[in-house]
Amino acid sequence: MVKLMNYVEKLLEKLSYFQINYLGVLILIIGLFTAFSAVGITKIELQSDLEELNPQGIPVTELNNKINTDFERFESTVILVELDDSVEGMNLPNDIRDPRVINFIVELDFNLRQETTIQNVQSVSSIFSGIGFVPDSLGEVKEILNEIPESDKLFNKGYGWTVIFIESDVGGDDAKIKALNERISEIVDSTQKPGGIKTTTTGDAPLNSAIFNLLLSDAFFTLIFATAVIFILLIILERSLRRSIIILIPLIFGLTWSAGTMGWLNIPITIATAAMGAMLLGLGVEYSIFLNSRYKEERQTKSKEKAIKEAITKVGTTLVSSGTTTLIGFMALSLSVFPVLSDLGLTLGLGIGFMLFGTIVASPIAILLDEKLREKVKGKEEIKRNAVVKAKELEK
Repeated sequence: MVKLMNYVEKLLEKLSYFQINYLGVLILIIGLFTAFSAVGITKIELQSDLEELNPQGIPVTELNNKINTDFERFESTVILVELDDSVEGMNLPNDIRDPRVINFIVELDFNLRQETTIQNVQSVSSIFSGIGFVPDSLGEVKEILNEIPESDKLFNKGYGWTVIFIESDVGGDDAKIKALNERISEIVDSTQKPGGIKTTTTGDAPLNSAIFNLLLSDAFFTLIFATAVIFILLIILERSLRRSIIILIPLIFGLTWSAGTMGWLNIPITIATAAMGAMLLGLGVEYSIFLNSRYKEERQTKSKEKAIKEAITKVGTTLVSSGTTTLIGFMALSLSVFPVLSDLGLTLGLGIGFMLFGTIVASPIAILLDEKLREKVKGKEEIKRNAVVKAKELEK
C-alpha cells in the first residue's frame, strides 16, 4: 500500500510539473473535453417508464414482460369530459348525457381513432356509434342508456362528468408521451365543443411524464440552491470572493463532465439519479477546499510553482485515497439487480471520479491563472506608481 501511494505521489508530482510548464496545453485539453461533455448533456434522456426500473433477469420480471408482450400492454390516457360550472348562460347542458355532449364525444372518439399511435378508444360513444345515431333529446338518450347494462358506470353519480379511455403503444418514452399528449390536445381543440363543457387529460402515461418532469425541474432547482448556499458559505469562510470562485470552478467542471458522460453512456435520469448534482456538489466541495487551503498555506513561504507542487503531491495523494474509497463504495451499487440502484451507483461513482479529477487537474489551473492575473494587475499598478513618482520629480 505504501509503494502504491508513493507511486501516486510521483504521478502527481509529474502532473504538477505539466500544469506549471504547459498551462496553455492543459487548458486546451480541458476546454475540448468540456465541450465534448456539453454535447453529451444534450443526449441525456429521462426514464419515466417505471417498468424499466424493475430488476431484470428474475422469473417474476421475465413473466411480467412476457405477459405485457403477448397481451399487448398499452399505456392508458384518460380524457375527462365534465360540465363547466364557471360558465354561465342560457340553454347550457346541465347533464353530461345531453345530446350535444354525446355528439361531441362521438365526434372526438372518431377523430382520436384516426391517430396511428392510438390503438383503442373506449367511451359512451361506442353505444351510440353502434346504433348509428344520437337522439335529439336528453330523455331519449336516457332511455337508450337504461337499456344498456352497466352503462351508469360510464358516468359519475351526479351525471356531471364522463371519461374517454385511450390506449396507446408509446410505452414509457417521455418524448413519445409528450408528442401523444400534444396530439390529443390538438384533436380535442379541433373538435367542436358545446358551451358549458370542459375537458382535462390525465392517465398513467401523462401522469408519469409530468411527475418525472417535475422531478427534473426540482433537481435543477436544488442544484442551483445548493450551489448558491455553498458559494455564500465559501465567501464567509474564505472572506474572499476571488478564492471562493477558484474553489467552485473545479466543481462546476466536475458536474459538467459527469452529466456529459451520462449522456454519452446512455445513462438516463431516473427517480434515483435526479438529485445527483446536489449530492456531488456536497461531496466534492471538501476536495477543492483542502487543496486550496494547502496551497494558501504553502504560498506564504514559497513561490507559486513550489506551492502548487507541494499542494498537489501532499494533499492530492490524500484526496486520491479518500476519493477512491468513496468511488468504490458507490460503484458497488452498480452490481445491484435493481436498475435504479445500479444507475445510482454508476452515476455517483463517475461523478466522484470527475470531482476528484477536476480538483486535482482544474483547480491548480484556476489558481495559476489567478496568480498570473494578479501579477499583471500588480505590474500595471507599479508602472502607474512609477509614472506618478517621475512626474512629481519633474515638477520639482
